Amino acid sequence: MKTSIASAVLISIGLMLGSTASAQRHDEGGSTHGLSRTTGKGTITQIDLPAKKVTLDHEPIGKYKMEAGSHGFPIRSASTAAKVAVGDKVDFTIESRGNTMVITRLHKQK
Repeated sequence: MKTSIASAVLISIGLMLGSTASAQRHDEGGSTHGLSRTTGKGTITQIDLPAKKVTLDHEPIGKYKMEAGSHGFPIRSASTAAKVAVGDKVDFTIESRGNTMVITRLHKQK
Protein backbone atom coordinates (compact mmCIF):
# COMPACT_ATOMS: atom_id res chain seq x y z
CA MET A 1 0.00 0.00 0.00
CA LYS A 2 2.84 2.39 0.86
CA THR A 3 4.38 1.62 -2.53
CA SER A 4 1.11 2.48 -4.30
CA ILE A 5 0.84 5.84 -2.54
CA ALA A 6 4.49 6.68 -3.24
CA SER A 7 4.04 5.73 -6.90
CA ALA A 8 0.92 7.89 -7.19
CA VAL A 9 2.73 10.87 -5.64
CA LEU A 10 5.72 10.49 -7.99
CA ILE A 11 3.46 10.20 -11.04
CA SER A 12 1.53 13.31 -9.98
CA ILE A 13 4.75 15.30 -9.53
CA GLY A 14 5.99 14.15 -12.93
CA LEU A 15 2.76 15.23 -14.60
CA MET A 16 2.89 18.65 -12.94
CA LEU A 17 6.51 19.21 -14.00
CA GLY A 18 5.77 18.09 -17.56
CA SER A 19 2.83 20.46 -17.95
CA THR A 20 4.85 23.38 -16.54
CA ALA A 21 7.69 22.77 -19.01
CA SER A 22 5.20 22.54 -21.86
CA ALA A 23 3.59 25.85 -20.87
CA GLN A 24 6.99 27.55 -20.77
CA ARG A 25 7.89 26.38 -24.27
CA HIS A 26 4.52 27.58 -25.55
CA ASP A 27 5.02 31.06 -24.06
CA GLU A 28 8.52 31.37 -25.49
CA GLY A 29 7.34 30.40 -28.96
CA GLY A 30 4.57 33.00 -28.86
CA SER A 31 6.92 35.94 -28.46
CA THR A 32 7.15 36.51 -32.24
CA HIS A 33 3.57 35.53 -33.05
CA GLY A 34 2.23 37.72 -35.86
CA LEU A 35 5.63 39.32 -36.50
CA SER A 36 6.94 39.70 -40.01
CA ARG A 37 10.18 41.31 -41.13
CA THR A 38 11.62 42.47 -44.46
CA THR A 39 14.24 44.81 -45.85
CA GLY A 40 14.14 47.76 -48.20
CA LYS A 41 16.10 50.62 -49.73
CA GLY A 42 15.42 54.32 -49.60
CA THR A 43 16.62 57.85 -48.93
CA ILE A 44 16.08 59.59 -45.60
CA THR A 45 14.12 62.81 -46.08
CA GLN A 46 13.40 63.63 -42.43
CA ILE A 47 14.52 62.50 -38.96
CA ASP A 48 12.56 63.34 -35.81
CA LEU A 49 14.50 61.78 -32.92
CA PRO A 50 12.26 63.08 -30.09
CA ALA A 51 9.25 61.49 -31.82
CA LYS A 52 11.33 58.41 -32.81
CA LYS A 53 10.30 58.72 -36.45
CA VAL A 54 12.02 58.84 -39.85
CA THR A 55 10.59 59.65 -43.25
CA LEU A 56 11.91 57.62 -46.15
CA ASP A 57 11.53 58.02 -49.89
CA HIS A 58 11.63 54.26 -50.48
CA GLU A 59 11.52 51.69 -53.25
CA PRO A 60 8.53 49.31 -53.35
CA ILE A 61 8.27 47.06 -50.29
CA GLY A 62 6.89 43.95 -51.95
CA LYS A 63 6.27 41.86 -48.85
CA TYR A 64 3.89 44.52 -47.51
CA LYS A 65 2.48 45.43 -50.94
CA MET A 66 3.65 49.04 -50.57
CA GLU A 67 4.38 50.98 -53.72
CA ALA A 68 7.43 53.23 -53.90
CA GLY A 69 6.78 56.50 -52.11
CA SER A 70 7.53 58.72 -49.18
CA HIS A 71 6.33 57.49 -45.80
CA GLY A 72 7.02 58.29 -42.18
CA PHE A 73 7.85 55.28 -40.04
CA PRO A 74 8.40 54.92 -36.31
CA ILE A 75 11.85 53.70 -35.32
CA ARG A 76 12.53 51.26 -32.50
CA SER A 77 14.72 53.76 -30.63
CA ALA A 78 16.58 57.01 -31.26
CA SER A 79 19.81 55.00 -31.55
CA THR A 80 18.37 53.33 -34.67
CA ALA A 81 18.94 56.61 -36.54
CA ALA A 82 22.13 57.66 -34.74
CA LYS A 83 24.52 56.99 -37.64
CA VAL A 84 22.46 58.35 -40.54
CA ALA A 85 21.44 61.81 -41.73
CA VAL A 86 18.88 63.43 -44.00
CA GLY A 87 19.85 62.72 -47.61
CA ASP A 88 21.58 59.41 -46.85
CA LYS A 89 20.70 56.44 -49.03
CA VAL A 90 19.99 53.55 -46.66
CA ASP A 91 19.17 49.89 -46.43
CA PHE A 92 16.55 49.34 -43.76
CA THR A 93 14.87 46.53 -41.89
CA ILE A 94 11.20 46.94 -41.09
CA GLU A 95 9.04 44.80 -38.83
CA SER A 96 5.29 44.54 -38.98
CA ARG A 97 2.96 43.22 -36.31
CA GLY A 98 -0.67 43.67 -37.23
CA ASN A 99 -1.10 47.23 -38.54
CA THR A 100 2.08 48.52 -36.88
CA MET A 101 5.31 48.90 -38.85
CA VAL A 102 8.59 49.83 -37.15
CA ILE A 103 12.03 50.46 -38.63
CA THR A 104 14.46 48.36 -36.60
CA ARG A 105 17.67 49.01 -38.55
CA LEU A 106 19.02 51.78 -40.79
CA HIS A 107 22.36 51.25 -42.53
CA LYS A 108 23.97 53.87 -44.75
CA GLN A 109 24.70 52.53 -48.24
CA LYS A 110 28.26 52.83 -49.51
